This record gives sequence, structure tokens and C-alpha cells, in this order.
Amino acid sequence: MSIDQKRLQHLLAIARTGSFGRAATVLGISQPALSTSIVLLEKAAGGLVLTRDRSGAKLTGLGEILVGHARSLELLLGRAATETKLFLDDVQGPLIIGASPVAAAAVVPQAILRLKNEMPRLAVSMLEGVDDLMIARLTAGEIDMLVSPLGARLPPEIEEEPLLRSAMTVIMRPRNPLARHRNLTFRHLMQAEWVLPIPGNALRRRLEAYFLLAGVPLPAHTIATNSTSGIKALVRQSDRVAIMARAMAEPELASFTLVARPIADERFMQTLGIKRWVHRPISPAAARFAAILGEIAARHPTRGKRVQKAASDKIDTPQLLPKVK
Repeated sequence: MSIDQKRLQHLLAIARTGSFGRAATVLGISQPALSTSIVLLEKAAGGLVLTRDRSGAKLTGLGEILVGHARSLELLLGRAATETKLFLDDVQGPLIIGASPVAAAAVVPQAILRLKNEMPRLAVSMLEGVDDLMIARLTAGEIDMLVSPLGARLPPEIEEEPLLRSAMTVIMRPRNPLARHRNLTFRHLMQAEWVLPIPGNALRRRLEAYFLLAGVPLPAHTIATNSTSGIKALVRQSDRVAIMARAMAEPELASFTLVARPIADERFMQTLGIKRWVHRPISPAAARFAAILGEIAARHPTRGKRVQKAASDKIDTPQLLPKVK
């Protein structure tokens, strides 16, 4: 017996509401009809998908798997409705690009503008977020591709393609005592007070791994935030420091409200790349966007011989630091 799409939707409604009664109300069917639907779903799936107690209905392990597919199916149907409406309105797409903060400040806007010049009728969106959140959105099908630093552990269904490598820099206010150094070393980093990305960020994991390899804890008394503007404000108003790609701080560097100092350590190179879900077909717009990113990366001033080797040989920064969860 095959699994019926409507019964998956019924299971998803129960998972969201927590009870048969509330789900039946949302679905506009009777509770006995909903119970029958779930019995038939369990027969088709070959096991229990729900357990009931006084507090309501809870998913079993099998139920969790089916609900995941139900959400993906719901999202796919939603995308189909959106694309149909756009087509009828003489609009192409949509193309939804995920970007980490550094990618959103650098290559992604350039690529989007070039793509729009080539495809004026394309509906394109850019969503910014930390790595773990954006990888979850990529897995769920909410975004078409993700442009972010490479180096995180990924599900096997996600493929990566390196674009370019660039040095990370430490940003600080001009009167910070560390600003007098032309290059910063690991000893300087150990002694500094930090503003860090929140957990779940690839850069945060790299820093934690680097300090772990050096046998010392991450600096104490850190402040963590997921706000790029918040990081820059905290650094601007104190002697704290933060690691950031230069592109993310260009306005402040140009106005001399912040200064950037390179780190004299190869392990603080960062590789930006494209992440895609291998089982999802790529649209012509997404394929062209990826090609434009590659063209921009090839002309990027930070792209030297090592970067070209990384892109051609599929070698990236994870070789320099261990991948950590």
C-alpha cells in the first residue's frame, strides 16, 4: 500500500497542534475520520506513527520521518503555487539565495545584480543567517543554494563548491592598544577581549577549534551576538576585538571609525563556497547565478594561486582546521 499525500498532511496537522481534536478542527474534518486516516497511514507505513496520552498525541520515530517528508511536500507544493502565479504574471523564478553575513556583504549582491540585468523578469530573494540555520533551510528546500564559508560538517546530501579564499582580519577601534601592531599573532588573540559570533556559526567553530588545538580555552568574558552591526558597535565603543572579513566592515574602515589588522597565521584564511542539495534539480536561474559567482570569484583581488588550486582541486580551508560539530 502506498502512502497517501493527504494522510501525510493529516499527520502534519496533528504534529503541529498536538492533538487529534485540534487537528480535526484545523483540517475541517471529523475526529473519527482523522483517526481512520492515521490508521490507514500506519498500515501503509508499516508501524505506529503516533502515541496518545492525556496530554495529547506524540510522534514516534517513524512519525518524525513521515512528518519531515510531509513538510518537504508542503513546501514543494507551495513553491509550485508561487512559480505558477509568477509565470501567469509574466515573472520568472523565484530564486531564493541563502547567504552568510560575509557572503551577503561581498560577492552575493554583485552576483544578484548581474543576474537581474540578464534576467529582468526574475523574482530573486536573498536570506541572511548563521550557518546552521541556513543549512537547515537548504535541507528543507526553503532556499535554492547557500553561499557561506566552507568547513562545517554537512549532511552527505549537500555538495560544496569552493569559490574564493580570503584572509580574516581582526577589527577594533583605532585607539585599541592592539591597533599599534601591523600583524596580530596567536598570543595577541589569547590576551584580547572578544565579541564572538553565536554558536552555530562556522567562524565560531573555527575559533573554538583553533584554541582547542593550541591547548588553551577560548578567551573568557566574551560577548556573543548574531548581529553584524552589533559586533561593530560593541568593538567601536570598547577595547574588544572581533574577527571579520574586511568586506563586512568597509564603511567603518573607510571612515576610520574602525581599523583592521591581519592575523599572521595561515589558519585564519576563509573559503567561501556554494552549497547545494544534490537530490534537488537546479533551475536555469540558479545555474546561471552559480556561474556568475564563479566569474566574480575568478576576478576577485584575493584570489591567488592557492585559491585557484583550491577551486580546481576541491581543496578548502577544512584542511587547515579540523571540522568540528
